[in-house]
Amino acid sequence: MTELSDDPTMRLMQQSLIDQKEGKVETKVVETPVEKVETPIVKVETPVEKVETPIVKVETPVEKVETPAAKVETPEAKVKSFDEELFEKTGGKFKSVAEIETLMNAPKTEFANEKIAHLNELAAKGIDVTSREFLDLQSKDFAKMENADEILYEKWMIQEGKGLSAKTIMHEINKKYNVDEWRDKAPEDLTADDIANQEKMLRDKDDAKAFLINYKNERVLEKAVDPTVLKALADKQEQDQNTWEKFVDSDLVNKITKFNVPVNDKGDSFEYEVSEQDSKEVGEIMKALTKDPMVFFGQFLEKDDSGKVSQNHAALVKMMLKGKNFDKAVSLSYAEGVAKEALRAEKEAKNTNFAVVETGVANPTFATPQEALADAFGKQKM
Repeated sequence: MTELSDDPTMRLMQQSLIDQKEGKVETKVVETPVEKVETPIVKVETPVEKVETPIVKVETPVEKVETPAAKVETPEAKVKSFDEELFEKTGGKFKSVAEIETLMNAPKTEFANEKIAHLNELAAKGIDVTSREFLDLQSKDFAKMENADEILYEKWMIQEGKGLSAKTIMHEINKKYNVDEWRDKAPEDLTADDIANQEKMLRDKDDAKAFLINYKNERVLEKAVDPTVLKALADKQEQDQNTWEKFVDSDLVNKITKFNVPVNDKGDSFEYEVSEQDSKEVGEIMKALTKDPMVFFGQFLEKDDSGKVSQNHAALVKMMLKGKNFDKAVSLSYAEGVAKEALRAEKEAKNTNFAVVETGVANPTFATPQEALADAFGKQKM
């Protein structure tokens, strides 16, 4: 037997020669190529598997792209200064760190209420809140003053005549406008100088009044409220009051004109009509109740012989209990009335009073069925 070579190529050639000699050429030649063809097919699949790996790697950069996008927002948020951030975080209360430092370094003072804090503000402006002038000022209403002498006197007390007596101040005012020359004259007797002095005095009166009003507003015990705010509140209150009064007339008093109270479980009821006078009085009380609760509670006040006023709480409680038990009281009263009427009819039917039964009397006229029934029972003989 021929020994085959170790070299694959030579070994294949040797095997072919041997097969030809032995008559196995067709079988061997066909099978060998088939096996060799399959080997490349297996190798071709390997690159296919490797192609999938880059696809997976392609997704990784996509995820990484999102990371820079998120980081881009960070520089924009940091553009604002610290003072701007402070302003936003505190709702505009502080605009800078310097304001906070000033507040922290300021002396801390606490007051019992806003009025005391306001007095402290006035004192800080150099106003003596304990002076007689300040206290007297609180009782004066310069807006209602119209007399020129009075207005000019008040202003002189504060400015030109400060420190002078009242008599001296009035003397100076009269001298400035030469009042004694024209005060008692008739209009037709006034000279040109008199008219000029009058006009000057009226002009200065208006200026003095404006000064006094402003002077008072800067020295009030409590902070003045904006007149426009007060007017708006007054207008709103008046509008609400008008709406309430219309509601009382349309939906309360005019609609509640009678009471219908059930008196038993058979459907019988008791109806009571309210008088126009009662409706009117109650309506007026309801309209005024929003402005003064005493229009209602005042009816429970009592005054003794000495004039001392006291509250009759029992009367108020009694009214409340009556209102709460009105339906029940009517129903019970009706039931008691029916029971008494039945007992009366029974007694008359049995003639327990031994009344003489009259005969031959004309048929009477009865106002109610109960009277007719009672009459019929009374005529029955036992």
